[in-house]
Amino acid sequence: MRYLAEECGITQYIDHGSGLPTSPNVHQVVRQFHADARVVYVDNDPIVLGHGKMMLAEDTATTAVILQDMRNTEAIFESDEVRRLIDRNAPIACLFVSVLHCVPEKDDPWKLVRDVARLLPSGSYLVISQLASDDEQLRSDITQFMREITGGNWGEVRSLDEVGRFFEGLELVEAQAPCEVSLWRPDGEIGPRQKTKEWVEFGGVARLP
Repeated sequence: MRYLAEECGITQYIDHGSGLPTSPNVHQVVRQFHADARVVYVDNDPIVLGHGKMMLAEDTATTAVILQDMRNTEAIFESDEVRRLIDRNAPIACLFVSVLHCVPEKDDPWKLVRDVARLLPSGSYLVISQLASDDEQLRSDITQFMREITGGNWGEVRSLDEVGRFFEGLELVEAQAPCEVSLWRPDGEIGPRQKTKEWVEFGGVARLP
């Protein structure tokens, strides 16, 4: 977020599958550089909606949280809050951070990303990451475990090449290929790093031409 706000000058963000509020949140990071930055959080969990509304109660002029499945691209972009806060003629950063593994193959997460990209103006950015492994048995074991504990509400761990497909036709920033995310512009040498390689959070940042 610091890179997009400080170096790219992005002032509007849509966070798909934002999850429960953390610290700092997207809007708190980007407002270190743009006090008027606008952020819309999207999640399909009513609990997330409730926590988000409380968190943003005093900041509704430039932030919002909406209850929507991130697979419903048209509904998100046509929602009252996105129409109110997001200028479709100016660059937008759309975030899919550690959420696409929640989308099963039958729902075509690659098409989801392409559909969002088609709605974005030139100079926009996509931030994409998900759990990935090139160990087929490990992918199967973790996927099955997650489906069991979520009652089937989960997608799958994908191979590194499958995650790479999300970036087809896009211009990756500072890299020729996606990478393990803790290696992308790390804050310093003392920050946490992925210690094992059998499965990783894999992704990158891409700019739309």
